[in-house]
Amino acid sequence: MVYSSRFLATTLLATTFVFLGCTNSGQGGTSPTGGNTTTSSTGGQVKSSGGSPGSGGQVATGGSVGSGGTPSSGGNSAGGAGGSGESTTTSSTGGQPATGGQTSTGGATATGGTRQTGGSSASGGTIASGGSPATGGMQTGGTAATGGRSTGGVPSTGGATGGTKATGGAIATGGASATGGASATGGSSATGGSTAQACASIASTATRPQLSTADAANYTTAKYLGDWNPTSGITLPGSPTYTVATDGSGDSTTVKGALAKATGSSRVNILIKAGTYREKINISGSTPITLYGADADASKVVIVYGDSADSAGGTPQSATFTVSNPGFQAKNLTFSNDLDENASGCTNCQAVAFYGTGDKQVFDNVRFIGNQDTVYFDTTGTSTIAHVYLKSCFVQGDTDYIFGRATVVLEDSEMNYSSLRKPTNAGRQFAPSTAAANKYGYLFNRCKFTADAATLTNKIYLGRSWDQNVATAADWNASTSPNGQAVIRESELGAHIRLADPWAAAATSGRAYDASTNRFYEYCNTGPGAV
Repeated sequence: MVYSSRFLATTLLATTFVFLGCTNSGQGGTSPTGGNTTTSSTGGQVKSSGGSPGSGGQVATGGSVGSGGTPSSGGNSAGGAGGSGESTTTSSTGGQPATGGQTSTGGATATGGTRQTGGSSASGGTIASGGSPATGGMQTGGTAATGGRSTGGVPSTGGATGGTKATGGAIATGGASATGGASATGGSSATGGSTAQACASIASTATRPQLSTADAANYTTAKYLGDWNPTSGITLPGSPTYTVATDGSGDSTTVKGALAKATGSSRVNILIKAGTYREKINISGSTPITLYGADADASKVVIVYGDSADSAGGTPQSATFTVSNPGFQAKNLTFSNDLDENASGCTNCQAVAFYGTGDKQVFDNVRFIGNQDTVYFDTTGTSTIAHVYLKSCFVQGDTDYIFGRATVVLEDSEMNYSSLRKPTNAGRQFAPSTAAANKYGYLFNRCKFTADAATLTNKIYLGRSWDQNVATAADWNASTSPNGQAVIRESELGAHIRLADPWAAAATSGRAYDASTNRFYEYCNTGPGAV
């Protein structure tokens, strides 16, 4: 494929990336939806009920006419007859000498809390009962399994359960300050409320459109990646095929040398020992390759070079590392372009750290460091779809630093804006050039958008479309022209993000952002840059 140089400085590159909610690794339900797997254990089901089938303290819990109030209650098998744990207390309830209505009423060990109360060993006396120290607020509607990690915030999960007046008898049960409004709403361990409630607090506007819960179900990891599921990350081999070490203890002292040995149809696993490898690498072919460092600190293995679009003859050509192999994988290492724009005197200062066109690429705990156009995820043609998955990665830059035509999912990753090169803070962070016929570009899921300490507040755009090869706004055609697509969901946005208008005009064409034609959306994001 012949690639043209991008000569519009900081406004040219756009890539199609999708980021699904990025703050907590275990939240949001199943990996595809962030809120699909509602379980029967939410908020108090049959085994945690105080007498009625779906509550942790419902009709028969902690204070009914027949429970913990009559002379024989608190120890007989009645334990759950009659009224609700809050509404039908009689004059003899909780006040007779033999009833559980003494100072320990409704919460003492023997009242609504013994193994016999409520009729079953699990009723009204388990940790999740409406009378024990963890009544309705500790374990009910707030544990990791309740409306949080495994539930993901489905509207009927953890919101009506563990938060209603009938649960455990307390109005505030399961409704602590972190409920339904935690920073990781719809998936954090502290979330006992519904995702729908949290999202409803973020108004959708013409310059900052928000997805509804129903629409968000169409923009998940599974939707973007189809029948390919790389979400478990990269499993490293017991031993490498080849080893790279600068001290000569491996099969090669350079990464390029080890890659030259990678042939055949079986996966080649290349261990790169700690060190800085100043190399410009370009590999192609059909051999699936995994590059990895042995240490979880990805900064210990650095592959770096310093070309620009000017010095290399084009934006793709400026890349430190270029790969077209399908199934390429990288883990525990860094790709960097350390071009010094001031010293080089470049006019077109696009400086790519990684450029890939292969399908089913996986990056696990990888750092991408640069300024403009840090990482370029592309495809071999406008009608070709290439899938890319990033897990627990770190991407840094200042202009379009994630861009291209590929379909990209970033989960539990960090996008870090660097203000060093642009003190006026006019940055655009990503620029997808998604083909018009492709519904899915970039998904940012459970991610963090951060910035260095010098970055100004309320200044940085989230991104823009890259109208690749479209000269002017008048030339853009909705049916045939590139139109970047991205969703940022359940992610944490820093104070540097523009609040009123986080989407900039398109690169190349200059087409103004318009919610009716652009395809940028948010869902359930938190942080000072989200609301």
